Amino acid sequence: MTLQNNGVFLEVILNGKLVFTITCTAGWKPDPKPFIAAIVTFEIAGQSRTRHTAIARHRSKDAANTHKQMGFHDGWAAVATQLEAYAQGLQT
Repeated sequence: MTLQNNGVFLEVILNGKLVFTITCTAGWKPDPKPFIAAIVTFEIAGQSRTRHTAIARHRSKDAANTHKQMGFHDGWAAVATQLEAYAQGLQT
């Protein structure tokens, strides 16, 4: 399944942080149904490891509950697992 994300990056710090939102789309056009702002940070955790922290900020408690029901936790865990497998492949 492929999901389209027309969000906007708000902050990008190389090897450190990504902040993005889907409350706006390209050209700073407001999304008719804003959903989240996300903050993902990365830090060196030693022994060729990186710790990432993902925070999702929702516009309302109902939006947060909808996101949870959509499988938010399982989805982000799957992305982390796929990213780890990709990174392991880069080491060969």
